[in-house]
Amino acid sequence: MSQARLRRTLPTPATGALLAGIALLSALLGACQPKASRPTAPWPASGAVDHTTPAQAYAGEVLSYMIQVVLGTAGPAENRESWKRRGSDVPLDYHEIDAILNSPGGDKTRLMVLDPHILGLSNVLYHYDRHLNRFKGRTVSDSLFPSTELLALRLLLVRKQKTGGKIGLSALWQHQDLLRSTGRADPAYLQKFNLSAEELKLLQDVIEAEPDFLEYLHNPNVVAALTDMQLVQEDTAIQRTEHLGGTPELAFEHISGPRDNRAVRVAILPSLTAAFSFGPQAGELSRHGFRATKRYVEAVTRVAAELSAAYAAEGTSTRPGVDVFALMERPLVVTPENDRAVVERICPWAKVVFILLGKDVYLSLGPKSAGRPPRIYLDIDAVRYGLVADEIEMAAAFLRLSN
Repeated sequence: MSQARLRRTLPTPATGALLAGIALLSALLGACQPKASRPTAPWPASGAVDHTTPAQAYAGEVLSYMIQVVLGTAGPAENRESWKRRGSDVPLDYHEIDAILNSPGGDKTRLMVLDPHILGLSNVLYHYDRHLNRFKGRTVSDSLFPSTELLALRLLLVRKQKTGGKIGLSALWQHQDLLRSTGRADPAYLQKFNLSAEELKLLQDVIEAEPDFLEYLHNPNVVAALTDMQLVQEDTAIQRTEHLGGTPELAFEHISGPRDNRAVRVAILPSLTAAFSFGPQAGELSRHGFRATKRYVEAVTRVAAELSAAYAAEGTSTRPGVDVFALMERPLVVTPENDRAVVERICPWAKVVFILLGKDVYLSLGPKSAGRPPRIYLDIDAVRYGLVADEIEMAAAFLRLSN
């Protein structure tokens, strides 16, 4: 693999029938010229919470999308109404929530939708922070269910979503001693927080059970998601925190192609995937604290090789070649809700963008479209098992028609 790099600055962060797809893509023809990217805030992505590890910071990014799914504002359209309602009548009592989740006869459907679509997304979240899982990393495998703390937060947000109340999050930051205590708060503080005594007690119990959970209430990606859903009061402190979510400059590695000025350029982005390792056991890490696994490297290499072959199959000697670049340093969170903005900021030069997802994560995504430039989502296992021929040919056909 060539080590040549195409540098760009990164902020924080389907196909139908083949002929129909080609027709759609041909209608979207238009060159996307390289341009300067907007500068962003420095690493870490967690902004003010600068003692989080890179893996925890990324878990916060994944969690910000997960929250949107389990509150019914993102993900498969058919499940959104159920997610908005489920659990709205459950008492906000940490110990009762814990009992329902962990007792053999507990009715977990009171707390959440038993939605198989989010299992792939959940596995990615637990990979980067196993304390967010029900078993909290105490066993070799993870549970299918989230931790009591995550469920308690979801139920609090469902209640706020139902009543239209907005949490005074920046006021909570200013009085974290109250979150870390178990005592009752003065009514004046409750008014600042826009929380009832029951709601504050739930948050106190969550922090007591899992002190590190407080970090996620600072994560700028989580804050931005809650603000967008109008679940927290927006003020100067909130706005400032949201802007701390930038990532540093990342390098696109050249995977294949002639590397000349005439070549058309294609980008591969890793999104919502557990195919990155981290920590001391991972060996040599990128400057951002991650290492692409062999599984991810092989998937990227295969996409590049198959695209180049498909593109050249009907080529001419005068047609430009294809240069394929991939992000190898760090996973991202790219979804149908934000993919256009992400592509415009980090790879506006790409004629086609492949978004490589973790196993079964595509099930948790909402409706997808080809866009401009085409943004094509691929499941990493589908790539490994050679099941993306239609998507590869769609991209190749688009590139041939645009040249």
